[in-house]
Amino acid sequence: MFRRLPGSLPEDPKFPADLNQLGYFINEKSQIRQINKPDEKFDFYITNNDRYNDVHREAINGESMS
Repeated sequence: MFRRLPGSLPEDPKFPADLNQLGYFINEKSQIRQINKPDEKFDFYITNNDRYNDVHREAINGESMS
């Protein structure tokens, strides 16, 4: 079985800490929506990279909580 050492892993992606810069807003029903597609729901799976999706979701959650 193979394992990756922490030093050999790629760096986590960086996202801004602002919903507008991320391309999202909170509508009148307190739902997170995309600025360019306001009728569509939040997309949890942007890519096939689970870590990228997790870091993106953390950026959204951190901003929407404040």
